[in-house]
Amino acid sequence: MRTEFGGDMILNIETFENIKRLIENRAEENRYLEFKGELPRPANRIVKEVVAFANAEGGELVIGIKEQNSAAAELNPLEKRRGIREQIAQVIDTNTDPKLENYEIISINDENDDSRAYVVIRVKKSPKAPHMDTSSHKYYIRRDNRAEPMIDSEVRALLFKRGITRNLLIEIGSNIELITKTMKFVNNLLSSDPQKRKPYLFVPLKDEAWRSFVYSGYSYIAPPEVLSKLISA
Repeated sequence: MRTEFGGDMILNIETFENIKRLIENRAEENRYLEFKGELPRPANRIVKEVVAFANAEGGELVIGIKEQNSAAAELNPLEKRRGIREQIAQVIDTNTDPKLENYEIISINDENDDSRAYVVIRVKKSPKAPHMDTSSHKYYIRRDNRAEPMIDSEVRALLFKRGITRNLLIEIGSNIELITKTMKFVNNLLSSDPQKRKPYLFVPLKDEAWRSFVYSGYSYIAPPEVLSKLISA
């Protein structure tokens, strides 16, 4: 976790010490950070905040900290309840379209009271954006320190980007499969009797696929596991 709280970035809040320092430093809500003094009621009101992070650059929602003038002001841990993380996850899963996947829910015990805890929902930027909050039938995005409805042009732009991403993943997947088959073929060829080998001509990759990949800039947002497969191949 960062040692300073003035800048805008995801903090990776994981411990009670991290929680305390948010108060001590009067950390301010920003594009990546939101505070809630308690779990919203009805619980599906939390979806607005979560999809806003996913449709932007990601962020963290901390439940159990009261804010004043958009700054962390007071600790207000939740009463511990069995299965609270699963309940929150179910609310998110059943009220997002497409279903949100790149998030985690962390429970942090209050060291001053064993019966209470804080909940942090950490959301990553989603390659499947835009996600709709189906409880309100709206798309939200994070602007500065709040979640706001997206305008039509923003929704269309993200839908277009999602389509490009999907097509590139299909194309990359086909190339990975082709690379695997080619490597297997080459290994079998090299292990055969040199005097019995026949000449072969093969093209391991599709040029147009690589051009699309390079020019698209997708390498900046591609999942690490996809890039690692391409690099290792």
